[in-house]
Amino acid sequence: RRLPPAMASAGSKDGGASRTPTTEELRDSIKCTDCMNALAFCFSPRHQFDLYWRQGTFDTCAKQFEELRFCYSLKTADSAKAKEMLRKLAQKPPSPTEGSVWQARPLSDPGVVAPAGPAPPAEQR
Repeated sequence: RRLPPAMASAGSKDGGASRTPTTEELRDSIKCTDCMNALAFCFSPRHQFDLYWRQGTFDTCAKQFEELRFCYSLKTADSAKAKEMLRKLAQKPPSPTEGSVWQARPLSDPGVVAPAGPAPPAEQR
């Protein structure tokens, strides 16, 4: 799962003072339509053909479905539950290639740019 832009840039400066976004701001920054679009793209013939061509298997789209389910759960959860869900989201496990292929840098590193959101589909790049 990707961190919402508000969570990824929690250490940014707002008028000279650093501010942590509230649970409601973080909840509002996650858009279920983005998750739905990712799921629709995953099921598209283009994506399925590309994956079949490259790997010889079709995509079950389980990751995208889980992200959509998480988004709906987050939007309907009470404030305390939403805060716990966002805390767990921020504690994502490291990548299996971290350390052997690349090194993680802290968000406070000036060379790190927080993601602006999900990447566009390949044909829009």
